[in-house]
Amino acid sequence: MRYWVIIILSFLSCLAEAQKMDFAFTEKLLDKELDFFISKSDSEKIALLMDKADLYSSEKEYIKALSELERAERFSAFENSLLKYKKMVNYFLSNQFSNCASVLLSPEEIKQVGKEKEYWMMRFFSLNETEQWSRCKEELLDYCSFCDSIQVREIHSLQERYDYISPEKCKRLSSFVPGLGMARAGKPFKGVTSFLLQAGMVAGVAYGFYTGYYIAGVVSGVFPLMKFYKGGSRLSGILADERNEKERKKLQKKYTEEIKTVILR
Repeated sequence: MRYWVIIILSFLSCLAEAQKMDFAFTEKLLDKELDFFISKSDSEKIALLMDKADLYSSEKEYIKALSELERAERFSAFENSLLKYKKMVNYFLSNQFSNCASVLLSPEEIKQVGKEKEYWMMRFFSLNETEQWSRCKEELLDYCSFCDSIQVREIHSLQERYDYISPEKCKRLSSFVPGLGMARAGKPFKGVTSFLLQAGMVAGVAYGFYTGYYIAGVVSGVFPLMKFYKGGSRLSGILADERNEKERKKLQKKYTEEIKTVILR
């Protein structure tokens, strides 16, 4: 009994602490919002809204943080480098890599923010995640203009695209010759197996008709053959998609390793 009493009291204590933290967080937000409405200076309004965004970010509420930063932009007559950087951070943390990659800071703005490594890390990773490898490679080379020659050669050796295989083309190939699309998708053994199975079914149908067992030939041969034929075509497309995804991840991994080497050097 004492054991359960201790557990219940501990749970209530934790719940009260969580409510207290939520209340403190809400109170901070309200204070910032009240100060915002009282303030008459645009620069002060921007600073207060950015503080609110920081509070939301600390609670991993990145979408709400971005909403506050968008409000702050309305009061900014000129581009604010810190505001742009904070938006980039929240885009990155909320996995909006396309939006993150669209944020560009000039060298002067990066110096003003004082977060050079953080900026380039987010930029390179966002370009990698959005498969903008050509641009990522170009900017890596610019960033490493003063790196040693070995590092530069490694970046030059990076591919800018992977060997993409069209799933639709693989489906068409398997429709033309069973198993051919699977072989094109990088699975020759499955392709040969599929071809032999369907060839065997065709032979079984032909033998059934030859011996006069028409119904047996249709039931035991034609129907399974049609099922395997259509299924083989679909499987060819799936195998091509799987191969493309594997190659994409492989190239992303190469860029990720290179980015880490460059940023952490």
